[in-house]
Amino acid sequence: MDYRNLICFDFETGSRYPETTEIVQIGACAIKRNNLEIVGQFQSLVKPEDFDALEDEALPVNGLTKEQLKEAPECSTVFPMFAEWIRKYNINKDKNPFGAPIPVFFNGDNFDMPIMSRYCNKYGYWNSKRNEQSVLYSTMSFDVMKHMWLWTRNNSELKNNRLVTILEYMGVPKEEIEKGAHDALWDTMWTARIAIKLLKLAEHLTEINTETKTRKLNIKNTFACMFEKNE
Repeated sequence: MDYRNLICFDFETGSRYPETTEIVQIGACAIKRNNLEIVGQFQSLVKPEDFDALEDEALPVNGLTKEQLKEAPECSTVFPMFAEWIRKYNINKDKNPFGAPIPVFFNGDNFDMPIMSRYCNKYGYWNSKRNEQSVLYSTMSFDVMKHMWLWTRNNSELKNNRLVTILEYMGVPKEEIEKGAHDALWDTMWTARIAIKLLKLAEHLTEINTETKTRKLNIKNTFACMFEKNE
């Protein structure tokens, strides 16, 4: 039904407010829709325009320093490179928004995607007719945090739905989490792995269709019995 690729991404930022915060690091990877393999990566630090606007709590969380960011490329260079990298995975030859990759993230519907839209508007990656960003498919998104809530909402072993909590539960060693968590590319790669695991799980919830030789979640005619007439 849908042959679009997927782009998993994460922004590390200078504050917690998506309406105003500046990006200080970008991490992203591309997932091929047909085989669910990770086929490309993008990462870069980003020099903020206003260092005074960086929250004191923000940099210790993501492990970055002002000295590192002062040496980073400016956003006017990095973000267009990032947008063009995403466009490589648009399945349509003319790169129109209908073939754009589907965004994948962890709690990105409320944070990363609003930031993406704001920066796309700023740097000209904007569909004026639809009044929205033009590099990612806007109708659909895959927020891994929300999907994990769906699969674990009755699981009393999980104390919360944070990425690091879920990864530890799924077997990622604490040392690996402590070493890498909150790095944009690290968060992105593990989010992508969870997304792939969930997508493959959905594919294997039913037996192989004997006619097509493929697996598919069987929801056809789920509610038909509600409308069957009694003979």
